[in-house]
Amino acid sequence: MAENIQFISLEDILSEDLSVVTEKIPVQLLNGKYIELEIKAITQEAEVKIRKRCTKYEGSKKGVRTPVLDEVLYSSLIIAEATDVDWKKFAEKVGAQVPAPEFIIPKLFSMGGIVRATQGITRLSGIDEDMEDLIEAAKN
Repeated sequence: MAENIQFISLEDILSEDLSVVTEKIPVQLLNGKYIELEIKAITQEAEVKIRKRCTKYEGSKKGVRTPVLDEVLYSSLIIAEATDVDWKKFAEKVGAQVPAPEFIIPKLFSMGGIVRATQGITRLSGIDEDMEDLIEAAKN
């Protein structure tokens, strides 16, 4: 992945269009059909906020507490943040009791679809990039 990186100078940023980048990816629904989901990059602040919301701590209050990430909730909120879909419209269709993305997305997308959408969003947002790969690419 590091070989596809485009570097620009700091001065080039002044003439660069820094608007949000979007991409369309195929995502599988629970019924086996595919949709083309338009995703956009999310900010670091949004990801941190979502990660905090999805992290629970196990263990006693006096002992060691271990953080545990609710991955389905995390993926659902990442997908909701990175799309311009009105998820509430799908609540009745999928039988969600509450019209919130975390209850709708798992009933609409297949598990593979959720993973693919989440991976596409993290890639587009630069969250999945390994720093060692970026350093090596910069050296070459």
